[in-house]
Amino acid sequence: MLHASKLAFALALALTPASAALAHAVATVAVTVTEEGFNPQRVHILQGDTVRFDNAGKSAHWPASNIHPSHGIYPAFDPKQGITPGESWSFRFTKPGTWKMHDHLYPAFVGVVTVTRDADFVEATGSPEVDDAARPSIVSRIGSILLAPFRWMSSLFNRTYYALLPGKVAAALESLDVREMARREDLPAIRTYIRLFGGKKLMGRLLVQSGGGSIEDCHREAHILGRLAYEVQGVQAFRDGDASCHSGFYHGAMEDLLKQEGTDHLADTIKKVCDAFPTGFSRFSCLHGIGHGVLAYAQYDLPEALRSCKSLPTEYDQDSCYGGVFMENIVAGQGNAAVRDHDTQWVNETDPHFPCNGIDKDFAVQYQCYQMQTSWMLTQNGYDFGAVAEECLNAPTDMTAVCYRSLGRDAAGHSLRSIPKILENCSKVPDGHYDDCIAGALHVIVDFWGDGLQNQATGLCSAVPSESKPDCYAALRGRLEDTIADPARRREICGGFEAAYAVDCEGL
Repeated sequence: MLHASKLAFALALALTPASAALAHAVATVAVTVTEEGFNPQRVHILQGDTVRFDNAGKSAHWPASNIHPSHGIYPAFDPKQGITPGESWSFRFTKPGTWKMHDHLYPAFVGVVTVTRDADFVEATGSPEVDDAARPSIVSRIGSILLAPFRWMSSLFNRTYYALLPGKVAAALESLDVREMARREDLPAIRTYIRLFGGKKLMGRLLVQSGGGSIEDCHREAHILGRLAYEVQGVQAFRDGDASCHSGFYHGAMEDLLKQEGTDHLADTIKKVCDAFPTGFSRFSCLHGIGHGVLAYAQYDLPEALRSCKSLPTEYDQDSCYGGVFMENIVAGQGNAAVRDHDTQWVNETDPHFPCNGIDKDFAVQYQCYQMQTSWMLTQNGYDFGAVAEECLNAPTDMTAVCYRSLGRDAAGHSLRSIPKILENCSKVPDGHYDDCIAGALHVIVDFWGDGLQNQATGLCSAVPSESKPDCYAALRGRLEDTIADPARRREICGGFEAAYAVDCEGL
């Protein structure tokens, strides 16, 4: 008589679908999770293999796909709750690729699962991606089908209504508190209004409510609008965006793009999105946004993000990307990361020159690091500009001027581009570096407004001492050509130049 266990095995084998008969022996790899992180941190498997997460710690752990906290890159890779001590959770990886993970309850604990495509698996299953867990249920699919006509009719009605009654658009926008929606992260409302009005109109409203950025900074809120715009509109979001608020909208859109597409083909992503921008500044903003997104995607692993930037095809692309990485690192250290509830290990509360003194010594990397570093110095000393002006003298010799340009950037940013405050704080730097400080402030003013620049930059140049005016106006002239595509708009701003420097605008 056949033993019961053998009979069960025989029945299971008989009932196993042909798709399971794969050429490679399907494997299960164990990963231990404790209060010290994942062990091993890096796992290499074939498509169709399983990773089992064993909680050997004393508290719950929650392994999941990046990006924290949404787990949106590989949504099925998410147990939806913590694993209690002594318990396990398994996930079968049916999608080839490099899947970064983290512990949702301890976001600093990170790891990577690399899944190699298996041709036999694809042939046996009939699809390169068999992700049953990611598929909506029958009930949800039926519900989605039934609701689709109503959603379509509602969207069509709203678009038609505002098209026939354009005056209502202004009234509707006037009633929106875009800044508060973004601060509350009221995502359903933001998605709805992006579909109705587009990103540019919402950004215009945000700028008004921020007093043109003179009442409150609007960069973080713009990030949120950009992320939702890309989610709703895809690549169209970049064409319907706005570069004000320090290009936060474009940075946010790029973060969501990278969340969806990853960094394995970063150069192709740039070609797809950034090459379409009409000016050098707008392309820079796109590349800078990639830097923000790359660091968020890398779960704030700074060296890894810098390596991704270094893979880009040109030095300009690399440098622009580095700048975004370092800015995102600092704002994460300040508690304002693009990825909510996440922090960075790449800042130091006692060393004002870290991470610059702890990373790649390549000149371009150091330059971009020090171009942001005073923001961290000021965060740590309570915004004592005089003390930071002294600290910049401790930077490497070839980074001293960069440090003072960074301080000028902060003098403008912290004061919401107040010209008297810029002049006051730049007056604290040592002799020979005042113009560096003013140059940093000037770039912030131009960067904040983008092609919406008016007279604030010319106001700064007219207010500096006479010996600093030539450099200030020359730098502004260069930025006009780089930032504003319309020659008439350039000439309009040039009309505000002092007569002695109007010659700088010839040929624009």
